[in-house]
Amino acid sequence: MPTVAIVSNYAFTTWNFRRNLLAQLYQAGHDILLIAPTDHTVPWLTSLPGVRFVPIKHLDGGNMVPLKDTRLVFELRRVFQTEKPDLILLYTIKPNLYGNMAARLARIPTLSFVTGLGYTFMHSWLLQQTVARIYKWAFRHTSGAVFHNHTDRHWFVKAKLSEPGKCHVIEGSGVNIERFTYLPPAEKSYTEFLFAARMVRDKGLVEFIEAARMLKAAQLPVVCRIIGDWHRVNPSVMEKQVFDEAVADGAIKYSGSVDDVLHFMQQADFIVLPSYREGLSKTLLEALSCGRPIITTDTPGCRELVPLDNPTGWLVPIKNSNALFETMRAACHTTKEQREELALNGRKLIEDKYADSVIVKQYMEFINKHMPHESI
Repeated sequence: MPTVAIVSNYAFTTWNFRRNLLAQLYQAGHDILLIAPTDHTVPWLTSLPGVRFVPIKHLDGGNMVPLKDTRLVFELRRVFQTEKPDLILLYTIKPNLYGNMAARLARIPTLSFVTGLGYTFMHSWLLQQTVARIYKWAFRHTSGAVFHNHTDRHWFVKAKLSEPGKCHVIEGSGVNIERFTYLPPAEKSYTEFLFAARMVRDKGLVEFIEAARMLKAAQLPVVCRIIGDWHRVNPSVMEKQVFDEAVADGAIKYSGSVDDVLHFMQQADFIVLPSYREGLSKTLLEALSCGRPIITTDTPGCRELVPLDNPTGWLVPIKNSNALFETMRAACHTTKEQREELALNGRKLIEDKYADSVIVKQYMEFINKHMPHESI
């Protein structure tokens, strides 16, 4: 059977975002080779049919340091030459860049999945220019590139980092609508807002905490809950002391890092993600699927999920704590009927456009189109 390799920054993201794609690849007759740093999800992944795992050491989600990251190129080349997959799928920025270099040396075709532009393209101009040059060289090798939103694709094409014909859009990773089923929240004497993301500034964590403090000062009956992992290698990670102070003063409740967000989403009334930019937010997709109105930012990867004609929640400007507070306060005063209308709009949007059955089919068509003919 032909082998499809998947390279990602974290094994966890493959488990969380691409499990149904793995199942479809296996059903289509492919062996699957996962290549990533080891984490606690590896036993779960290798229990799936047709899946093998190869650990690597030199891939992390930290800053781009091209000279340092050359070790990753040679590590990946060794894995590719040893395992000889027929096609390599590369997810997130470092695999997109260095995985394409390694695959070119190993003479194996690739597909590149740009799941978001990330910290590099939101902060340092010099780093952005450096990485853009590497992207332009690396993407000469890839057979095709998938973006999660049209804004990111347009930016790549306009910057001439890849040929327009190679660049495609598949909106997000899909959502399991059977698991994230519609369930109205239980009635309670307070309103609960949930922030579910990594503990990094770029997700709007600072703005959420500041808005939570304003809600507390306004003496509104609310719970502002946070779940997520401390992503210590990310340069945008929040200072732990500042976070702990917000927990100590009662503005927020922190429930730690969790593998299953469903319980917390079902407990909440609204899901809040004031992110600075996304590919297409998995958190918001899952929130809408289980019938939770969303409060998010008017930015790529978020705004697409709050359509004007059938609203699913509210949009606020990025980096604006006051606007976020005002919107959360207004949400507290919505009626049961208004919340239900937003929830039903969100669920229908997911069923029609973002369900696994819709999105994974698009991925499989894209992969099959680029599978080497001698491997089929």
